[in-house]
Amino acid sequence: VPVCPPGHPLAAGRTDSAAALEGQRWLAFPAPPGAPADLYTLALQQLLAACGLGAAEIVPVDSLTAQKRMAEAGFGLAILPESSLQEELRTGTLRAIDMPALTTTIPVALIRRRTAFQTGAARALAAALTDWPHKPGTCTCQQPHQL
Repeated sequence: VPVCPPGHPLAAGRTDSAAALEGQRWLAFPAPPGAPADLYTLALQQLLAACGLGAAEIVPVDSLTAQKRMAEAGFGLAILPESSLQEELRTGTLRAIDMPALTTTIPVALIRRRTAFQTGAARALAAALTDWPHKPGTCTCQQPHQL
């Protein structure tokens, strides 16, 4: 979910204009050692390039909490996992940027040994991922889902 502080112009409402993003600083995870990029950072770079903003400034911040606090302070915008933003969105310290071109998902894969013992939890996880996205009303975890 793309986010900004509540006083930011992009917090006001829906925009489909890439021009609204020009000159914005973005906060993202640094690449892990030996890897070309972090998955969230790669997704951000691809989204920005698709909006014609391939040269946007991306500041590496290695902590999710630090990214949220820096975005709250107006240091930059961020695209963060929806599941990590519930408190900030509920209290209004961060606002979701309503720009469909900036909404993305990252593929999730479950890797397991076919011959290994599968606990009930492992089988439930595999079933949940296989059935993704959930049909409305079938999930009992009480949390919104965005992968």
